[in-house]
Amino acid sequence: MAKLLDFIAQEQLVFDSFLLEHPNQDFIVLWKTAIKSDFYPLFKEKKKDSDLLLEVFASSVVASVIYYLSQADKSLDMEQLEAVVLKILS
Repeated sequence: MAKLLDFIAQEQLVFDSFLLEHPNQDFIVLWKTAIKSDFYPLFKEKKKDSDLLLEVFASSVVASVIYYLSQADKSLDMEQLEAVVLKILS
């Protein structure tokens, strides 16, 4: 998650534009697809619900980043964000 937030910080204008100012559904769908692909090995053992779990997880990651970016003071720190995402994984 640290690498993700570092990358988002480096490209904040792009993420602000595509996620906040003018939400781009194509960007969001591609990003969620990449997340699901990367995390598939963690979910494949739950074959019955793996597609649903991956979709919820990917959507949660994107929603967490949108929430983080929308906080003007960035009061949510990386550890809090990681804790939320890890809670979803368990």
